[in-house]
Amino acid sequence: HSTRELLGNGLFFTTSERFSIALLKPLQGHMEDEAGVDELYGDLVVPAEQETPLLLQAELDALRAENGEQKEQLAASLEVQRSLTAEVEALKKDNAVLETNISSLFRTAQLELERKNKEIISLRQAARIR
Repeated sequence: HSTRELLGNGLFFTTSERFSIALLKPLQGHMEDEAGVDELYGDLVVPAEQETPLLLQAELDALRAENGEQKEQLAASLEVQRSLTAEVEALKKDNAVLETNISSLFRTAQLELERKNKEIISLRQAARIR
C-alpha cells in the first residue's frame, strides 16, 4: 500500500495510473456516443504501457502546431526574400545605367580636353605667326 493510494472506489492506484485516469477523463467526454458511457467506463484504469500513445499524441499535436508556426514563418521569410531579390535586381539595373553614363561622361570629358588642347596649340601657333 505504500506506492499505491486508495481512491474513492475502494481500489488502489499508483501515481502513474491516477495520471492516466486524469488524462482519459477529459477525452471520455468527447468520445461518448451514448449518455451512460461515462458512468460505465469512468473509473477504468489505463496501465502505464497504454499511457504512451496518449503522451505521444499530445507531443505529436504540439509538434504539428510548432510545424504550422514554422511554415508561416518560412512563408513570410520567402516573401521578404522575393521582395529583396526584386530590389537587388532593380538596383543592378540602375547601377548598370549609372556605369554607362559615367563612362560616357568620362569619354566626353577626355575628348573635350583633347579638343581644348588642340585649340590652345592652334591659338599659340597663330599668335607666333603674327
